[in-house]
Amino acid sequence: MEVPTFKLPHILPSSNSYTHSDRSLNVKLGTNSYEQWRANIHRELEEDLQRQVRELLEETEREERLAKLQRQFIR
Repeated sequence: MEVPTFKLPHILPSSNSYTHSDRSLNVKLGTNSYEQWRANIHRELEEDLQRQVRELLEETEREERLAKLQRQFIR
């Protein structure tokens, strides 16, 4: 069975700066480091989502096989 792939929405940042509320620290992130960080997070989230979908499908298939075997045993 082929696992369907899902595309996560593209979320644009409001700005390239980050303000730490505790110390009012404004840190300007470099475009490359921010984009790299964002791409890594996106990849990790997509991989995690694919793993969760795969596990859910495998568990569903196991439950369906068990139910089928139980029906055959009862007959």
